[in-house]
Amino acid sequence: MHSIRSKILVGGLAVILFIGLAIGITVGIINYRAAISDMESIITTSATTYAKSVANEIKLLKYELEKVTSTVAGYGGNLSDTRLREIFEEASANTEYKYFELYDDLGNSSSGKNIADTDYFQIAKSGVTFMSGPRLTEDGQAFEIFVAARLPEGGRQSGVVVGALDLNVFTRIAVSLNLSGSGYGYFLDKEGSIIVHPDYEIVRDFVTDPSAARQSEAGKAVSGFVEDIRQGKSGSYTYEYKGQKRYVAYRPIDNTDGWSLAVMAIYDDMLKDFYSEMRAIIIICAAMLLIGAAFCVAIATGISRPIVYVTERLKLLAAGDLHTPVKVIRKKDETGVLSAALKTTIDRLNQYINDIALILGSIADKNLRIESGSEYQGDFKPIRESLDRIVDALNMALLQVRESAQRVTAGSLQVDYNAQALSQATTEQAATVEELAATIATISEQIKVSEESARTADALSSEAAEDVIKGNEYMQQLLRAMNDITESSQEISKINKVIEDIAFQTNILALNAAVEAARAGEAGKGFAVVADEVRNLAQKCAEAAMSTNALIASSLETVRKGAELTDETASALTMIVEKVRHVEKLIDDIAFAASEQTIAVESINEGMSQIAQVTQNNSASAQEGAAASEELREQAEVLKTIVEAFKLAE
Repeated sequence: MHSIRSKILVGGLAVILFIGLAIGITVGIINYRAAISDMESIITTSATTYAKSVANEIKLLKYELEKVTSTVAGYGGNLSDTRLREIFEEASANTEYKYFELYDDLGNSSSGKNIADTDYFQIAKSGVTFMSGPRLTEDGQAFEIFVAARLPEGGRQSGVVVGALDLNVFTRIAVSLNLSGSGYGYFLDKEGSIIVHPDYEIVRDFVTDPSAARQSEAGKAVSGFVEDIRQGKSGSYTYEYKGQKRYVAYRPIDNTDGWSLAVMAIYDDMLKDFYSEMRAIIIICAAMLLIGAAFCVAIATGISRPIVYVTERLKLLAAGDLHTPVKVIRKKDETGVLSAALKTTIDRLNQYINDIALILGSIADKNLRIESGSEYQGDFKPIRESLDRIVDALNMALLQVRESAQRVTAGSLQVDYNAQALSQATTEQAATVEELAATIATISEQIKVSEESARTADALSSEAAEDVIKGNEYMQQLLRAMNDITESSQEISKINKVIEDIAFQTNILALNAAVEAARAGEAGKGFAVVADEVRNLAQKCAEAAMSTNALIASSLETVRKGAELTDETASALTMIVEKVRHVEKLIDDIAFAASEQTIAVESINEGMSQIAQVTQNNSASAQEGAAASEELREQAEVLKTIVEAFKLAE
């Protein structure tokens, strides 16, 4: 849990920090914008001023070359080579030019050089003093800028005087344009190529290979304003170069072939003063924060200390401490009021608790004739009213108890008499219940025997039904066998019929044979004997066939009657099976009923046991009630004695 002191400290510090940050950030933004604006204004103004200054420098250089041309023209055709060299050497000593050289109208010099194809020669030949861009020297180690001017017309000598300037002349000018300690200037030609720069390598790249140089870091840095340079416009531009944010202002240079001057400054260098101011502001804000923190600590301590004291005293009060004195804070603010209110509260609680303790002590001393003289205020008034109601209720209750004790004493005698009568009746009832329970137990045993017999009969009837079903199956098999016998007898009858036909035919043949033997006379006697035996045999076969037919007919009749009896027997067995199944069902019903009766009897037995137990309990209770009524009478006398010890307000 955070304390009030810490909350005040945190809140105050947060406010101070917010205000400090708001002021610091606001001042920082304002100063930053002002510094940026001043820097841009300074650089822009400087670019304009320096561009004019460079233009004057170039104008002066051209003027010095024109003076040399005038000097050379003044000698007319009488100028010797020696005198020409002297003029050139004297001029070189007094100017920035390295050397001078005279070229005829064809671009040839006395030293054998030819510059007819150069732009500065062609332009100067037309009568305009012209300054070229930087060109590598013959040894390739330096750059030179050439200024060319035509000899005045009308003289005896014609040609173009060319003065050579070291590139360092202009580089010194660029380096001198230092606005912030690290800024500088550089020149660009009309195509946007850097021709003068403190970094020699940058100039070399642009002079030797302009296309490749424009893809370098320096070329990309100036690419944003190259188009303005080509159009001869003035302006400013912000870009990144070598990880630094830079600001450049550019202006065209008069007296040149489309040259422009660019003055560059690094933001960090130009904003050194701003950064110093911001550090000072940060230090001031930190100091203000510390002072504010100390102020907040003092205020928080002054506010929280009394509250902490009151809180600690309230903790003691919550623990039940009403005796530790309360220190009154002598302040005319809420903390003083709080401490005074706490003291008043504890004093009144002491008063109320002492008064309540007095009343409760009187009640403990059996004195209900007590009245409180203390005045309860506010929400404590219900406590006083409750105490009064408690005392009144105790008086009324004890009076009622006294009266009830008297009535209990009188009624306990009647309860004792009734309890004894109840005990006797309960004992008789218990005996009757025990006899009834014994009878029910006998019935239960008989029902169990009947149930077991029914189950045995059910099992036997099931077995009989199964035997009858098997007998019926055997009768069906016998019936099928007798049918087979009938069919076989019919086949035998057909065979006997064939035998009878054979015997008849044989008899006829024997008769014919006898006739033929008689005709044959003596020669046919032996054949007549054979014919007679064949006839006798055919006669025996006919008789046997007749006997067999009679037996078959008798068998068929017997089989028919047996089949009828078998069918009747099978029908009887089927009816027996159905009746056995019906009996089996009846036995199942009897067994189920016996089982249900057994369960019911068991329930009755359980109920009778419970009744017996209850009866016994009632008997015991009656006896206990008789004893209790006696004890109640005795306790009523004791209660009466105790109540009479109280001093009641009647």
